[in-house]
Amino acid sequence: MNAIDAGRGPRDRPAGLAPRGTTWGLAAIMVLCLVSPAAAVFSAADWAPLSLDAFLGSAFGSVLFSFVVFMPLAAGLKTRRYWVVCWYFASGVLSLAVYGCAVFVALAGMLRLFAVRHPELISVAWMGRLFLLACLPMLLALWRALRLAYWRPWSSPETWELGDERNARWAMRLADGAQRRRP
Repeated sequence: MNAIDAGRGPRDRPAGLAPRGTTWGLAAIMVLCLVSPAAAVFSAADWAPLSLDAFLGSAFGSVLFSFVVFMPLAAGLKTRRYWVVCWYFASGVLSLAVYGCAVFVALAGMLRLFAVRHPELISVAWMGRLFLLACLPMLLALWRALRLAYWRPWSSPETWELGDERNARWAMRLADGAQRRRP
């Protein structure tokens, strides 16, 4: 018995391969948590009562939000403990909600529900709307990942899909690089 299998509970998922779609779901969570808040702020650039410096500062907030959501998930994904399953599902739902709010903000700006206060920032607003449009394919990957019974916290072991997805090459290269850099 190795260190990962020690102390496993009945709701923990078995270590090993994850069901197909897990990696794309993880990438979608990361991208949507990073891009959606920044795109929402950029989409509101022409009508929100903020300056350009405030909008650029929000990009840092978006990166921080992304790391707070994504890093615990990435750190615990290999263990497949129950808290990781809950975090995966909750962060996926949070990503969908943040994207939905960002689309609402973008639509409000496109429909001119608010008066244009900063006409010089219209290009920034359209850039944010294009970012949201570019992230649309990630919604499909996230939707597929959230529909997997394996990542639903309330599912039973009989309903879990079989693990058939190999780790992505880029993830393995990063893990190998991190192992070589350790003293």
